[in-house]
Amino acid sequence: MAAAFCGAGVRWRRPEQLPPAGEVRPHPTNHLDISATIAELADAARFSPHPLDGLSFAAALTDAPPPLSTWRDFSFSEFY
Repeated sequence: MAAAFCGAGVRWRRPEQLPPAGEVRPHPTNHLDISATIAELADAARFSPHPLDGLSFAAALTDAPPPLSTWRDFSFSEFY
C-alpha cells in the first residue's frame, strides 16, 4: 500500500507507521512542540522567516523513536 498524499503534497503516515494505540513515549514535550511538529510534518518550517519555538516530536511518533539520550532532559512551561 502506498503512502497517501493529501492537499499540497503533504505526506501522511500510514497507520502501520505510527506507534500502537496506547503506547506511551517518554520523550518530554510541551505545547510549543505542537506547532513545530505540525510544521515539520507539513514541510512548512522552511517557509518560516524565523526559527520556530519548540522541538518537533515527529520522530518520536515513528516506530523507531530517537533514544532519550539525544532528547531534551525535561520540559517546563509557565503560564500567567
